[in-house]
Amino acid sequence: MIANAESTGLVFDYNSRDMTAFLTGIKSKDTTDVVIPCAIYRNGKMYKVEEIEHTAFDGCKKLVSVKIPNVPKWLRNRVLLNHKF
Repeated sequence: MIANAESTGLVFDYNSRDMTAFLTGIKSKDTTDVVIPCAIYRNGKMYKVEEIEHTAFDGCKKLVSVKIPNVPKWLRNRVLLNHKF
């Protein structure tokens, strides 16, 4: 899935040098289901989602499922710590 950055409900940091994106958080801590896209469009440019930061899901106590594409190179240590699915 490729998504528009503003419509995902997710927070990303971007590296414009190598056109990659890093999932850093979720806008609503009440989110129950997360689908992480393999790429994000932002300002007319496509960024490949390559990393999920270890604090991306902090405070998301209602989280039930996370769908992760085959694309990320890095899942930071403890990214889903304390989440029961």
